[in-house]
Amino acid sequence: MTSRRRFLQAGLGHGAIMTLAAAQTWLGALPLARAQSVPDKVTLQLNWLKDSQHGGHFVAIEKGFFRDEGIDCEVIAGGPGVDSIGLVASGRAMLGDRDSSNVILARLKGIPIKGFAATYQRNPFSMVSLKAKPVKSLEEMVGKTVAIPTQRRGPLNAVLKRKGIDPATVNFVPTGGDASVLASGQVDAYFGWTTTEALVLQRRGVELYFVPVDELGDPSYAQVIFATDETLQTQSDLLLRWVRAEIKGWSWMADHPEETARMVVEKYGRSGLDLDGEIAKAKATGPYLRAPGERVLWIDSAIFESGKRLAIESGIKARDVPVADMFTQSLVRQAHG
Repeated sequence: MTSRRRFLQAGLGHGAIMTLAAAQTWLGALPLARAQSVPDKVTLQLNWLKDSQHGGHFVAIEKGFFRDEGIDCEVIAGGPGVDSIGLVASGRAMLGDRDSSNVILARLKGIPIKGFAATYQRNPFSMVSLKAKPVKSLEEMVGKTVAIPTQRRGPLNAVLKRKGIDPATVNFVPTGGDASVLASGQVDAYFGWTTTEALVLQRRGVELYFVPVDELGDPSYAQVIFATDETLQTQSDLLLRWVRAEIKGWSWMADHPEETARMVVEKYGRSGLDLDGEIAKAKATGPYLRAPGERVLWIDSAIFESGKRLAIESGIKARDVPVADMFTQSLVRQAHG
């Protein structure tokens, strides 16, 4: 009898130990499961204010494309005086956007950032003039007053010199992003986006003449997504997932511009946006988002090679940097399969 009781106690004790061990194993796995369900945080610092020109980012948030990739993406507004390159380089944001000319310039000056995607496959940045008094070429800029962002002067000066034109023969004035100076006759030509500033004038009935900067000899990207070298090296899996979600977001915007504009106005854009204006902007943006072969977010070495040559010819004092250090195509290639 005693031996039987001891046997049962021993058996029960062993079963209890096994049950406790199983419970501890299950409980110990809970923090790991919770950790795996927490999305990875990504911050994207825009260089300009939030509106439909950034619609693909907001689509990827709204449609759950980031969530499906295990990402929580925060899009931070830029604006006048905001330096997206400086904010990313200092670690205050993980990713940023800026035109390729400035990304190249930053790298030549020793800032360790690198482009890895481009939202606009064709650059809407153009020389804009009145259709009644068009400025059609670099040669026709001579003797004219031309408004252009200060940071874009260097590449344009280099292009003019290639044509044997002295930049001093053009009266350059800075622009604050308001193309009304063209309509009022204060300037003869205005450098800006056909999908934003110039579009405002067109919607007022002003007839315009456009010459894209690509045709002027400055092929470039309007919005390059960039990160630091360290982020690209240590967070490659996260960035690949982010790019996959972004491809879906920008593709959806290209096919649904009106719905994208409504989404931006109602939820994601800055206050005071005009719905009709944003719809027009999103529709105008769509054709710029796809490269040949329907590729979205593609990025190409030719743009960086050309931009590097122009930057050096513009006379900046900088070290020589290989084009391979300015951009990487790896993530978009993988994301497109």
